Amino acid sequence: MLRPMIELNAEATGTFYINALAVFPEYRHAGFGRRLIALAVQGAREAGMAAVSLTTFEDDRRLVSYYRKIGFAAVASRPLQPHARLQAKGNVILMKMPIDDGAAPSGSGPG
Repeated sequence: MLRPMIELNAEATGTFYINALAVFPEYRHAGFGRRLIALAVQGAREAGMAAVSLTTFEDDRRLVSYYRKIGFAAVASRPLQPHARLQAKGNVILMKMPIDDGAAPSGSGPG
């Protein structure tokens, strides 16, 4: 089950990797996710990193669309290994956002 994540994490080397980002359903759409990503971008800048990266499930189209909207791009994917405790199906994707202009992520969405 973890092999795809381990492989994608290896491809995130040299980036400020967000290992996990979740917002409880009752707090979604209030900007918490966006603020957490902005803090990660700030931390990445302070650490001298050139990009922020994260993994997400490809079948969560709304979240993937949101990440694209704020500047992330899918750079790699791996098929998920079926598991009884895993609801997602399909692929897990690695997304990266370059940090180059000093702007924090913007836009509203799932966060």
